[in-house]
Amino acid sequence: MTIASPLNEEDWTKLTQTLEAFAFAWESSSYPPSIVEFLPEGVAGMRRELVPELIKLDLEHRWQRGLRKLVEDYADDVPDLAAIVSVDLVFEEYQIRRNAGDKVSPTEVFKRFPALARELDGLFRLDPALRSTFMSGEGPAVAIDLSPGETIDDFELLLRLGRGAFATVYLARQRSMQRLVALKVSADKGTEPQTLAQLDHENIIRVYDQRLLPERGVRLLYMQYAAGGTLAEVVHRMKAIPQSEWNGQNYLTAVDAELDDHGETRPSDSAIRRQIAEMSWPQLVCWMGNQLARALHYAHRAGVLHRDIKPANVLITSEGVPKLADFNISFGATLAGASADEGMGGSLAYMSPEHLEA
Repeated sequence: MTIASPLNEEDWTKLTQTLEAFAFAWESSSYPPSIVEFLPEGVAGMRRELVPELIKLDLEHRWQRGLRKLVEDYADDVPDLAAIVSVDLVFEEYQIRRNAGDKVSPTEVFKRFPALARELDGLFRLDPALRSTFMSGEGPAVAIDLSPGETIDDFELLLRLGRGAFATVYLARQRSMQRLVALKVSADKGTEPQTLAQLDHENIIRVYDQRLLPERGVRLLYMQYAAGGTLAEVVHRMKAIPQSEWNGQNYLTAVDAELDDHGETRPSDSAIRRQIAEMSWPQLVCWMGNQLARALHYAHRAGVLHRDIKPANVLITSEGVPKLADFNISFGATLAGASADEGMGGSLAYMSPEHLEA
């Protein structure tokens, strides 16, 4: 059965253009744009489709800048908000807040939107950061809190690169080897080190080794450091220029900006960078897709499934080469005691339909 859309092709074009204009307004101004100026008039179907997407975009930009706002705070700008609020919108707010480091819980969301509680509960059960909470009644494991400048075991912490529900990743100097590494600090659980130890591919982040601190219940996983940031960060920088100017050279400019932020030197002579600089955007996308597909094919042949492919889990080297990382919820078929069910999770926005249905 096919469900007909209330919008025609022209409506969808207008919707897309409005969202792009709103995103550009955010990127090109130091002040938050007024969502009212972008609200549609007339077509009810257009309004039902567009308003939630505008709110999602607005929430994302606000929370990234530390400007706290909740779905119900849009009632003054959107008088018919109550009729438009959906499970999708509420869950998106939750995800945005959590990604921004806000301590938001399903219980809080249920209290704010009791009529949507049952549907929201189903989504929360699919969230990998909360899955153990629903299954065991316990909260997710939280890594110990360390700050740049501190030392733990053989590692001097230089910079916090990222933080998730289960681990924090730092740029660190390994004193015994006098080298820079990406150090993942997490609770001593899971089979990630054994999974990654099987993999040796030019487009997969190489894991050097792990150290366990049993007295603190902590695992230190140290691995290859990719100084160009994540693909998500690089694409975010690209959004500062018109899409018509997206190409290989400007991609490298975005990578270089990440290198500068991390205090890294740009490669002076690189055949790969020269090749990338000549690429159009479609050529670059195809090239990167091919690199990552080769990495996944290699991992699959080794019996390892990643199950959380997304831009934030693709790291970029100083030369602009993509490398797959964060196999934290992978399934390694060759590991004793591992099962495919253990790694059911993933990021909802990037989860395939068959994965979500399972």
